Order: sequence, then structure tokens, then C-alpha cells
Amino acid sequence: MGWPLRQYESSLIYFVTVRCLQGRLLLRPSRQTNELLGGVLSRAVRRGEVELFAFSFASNHFHMLVRAPTGNLPEFMQYLLANLSKKVGKIIGWRGAFWERRYSAVPVLDEAALLERVQYILSHGVKEGLCRRCWASRRVRSAGSIGASAGSAALQPALRLTSTLVSSK
Repeated sequence: MGWPLRQYESSLIYFVTVRCLQGRLLLRPSRQTNELLGGVLSRAVRRGEVELFAFSFASNHFHMLVRAPTGNLPEFMQYLLANLSKKVGKIIGWRGAFWERRYSAVPVLDEAALLERVQYILSHGVKEGLCRRCWASRRVRSAGSIGASAGSAALQPALRLTSTLVSSK
């Protein structure tokens, strides 16, 4: 049975999640892996002409908030996932399938949902035990709805959030 077609609206921000095969820790942090993740993501964003608002890599999955104004989210994700699996796989000696299933891309439909997703991504280090706490500033004002007419004004609440992580070490 084939996968259902996905249709993405270019004006929306999407919360994207991808999980490694069987939840394996294929993205374990190391100097080399961290540099590679940052480099591949940076190149994919530049090449795909997408807007990346937040991201978090854990050892077995990652999350990001992204908008593809030209409607090329599938191409961006294909490039990102293919290159991450090839390059990280080479570093860690992994051959074969890398990702468990297709990525999940859930549209973020309003400001409250956007703020929840940004806070979730910023506090992901706490959830994973990488730090003790995360403070996110609540000095956020309404900036219009997220949609075609909102443009960058809709992103102001997310951009005004500040985060301070306190290391548990």
C-alpha cells in the first residue's frame, strides 16, 4: 500500500519530527557528529531556501520548526535526511536504514501552538537530562495570526523568546 500524498501550504510553519530506526541512538553527541549535524542542516536550509526557526537534535530523533515559502518542504527533508543518514552512518559505522519512518510534519496553526512548540524545543535538553532547567521569557505579545497575511510578524513571539540553559555538570 502506498503512502498518502502530502500537501503543504507554503505560508505555514511546520513542527517536524524524525526518529531513528528502532529508536537507536544513532545521533549520539560527539564533536564530529555535532559538527556534521550543524553543517548538513545549515547547507540544507541554504540550499532549500527554507526558514528554520528552532531545532533540537537528541540521540535518537530530532525536532524542528520550519517554513518552506516556495513549497519545497519535501525536497528539503529529502536532502536533509539522505545526507544526515549517509554522513552520520559513515562516522558511526552504520549501514542500512537509518530513519524509522517518514517524517512527521504537523502545521502550527496559531500563536499559542507556536509558542508551545518553541518552548518544547528549547526545553528539550532538560527533558533529555542534558541540563537541569530552561528559562523561557514570558514577555511575549500577540503579533497576529500565523498565515499567509501574517508574514514575519507572526514569528515575533518565537523570536522574542530567550532561553538560558543551566548545565547540570
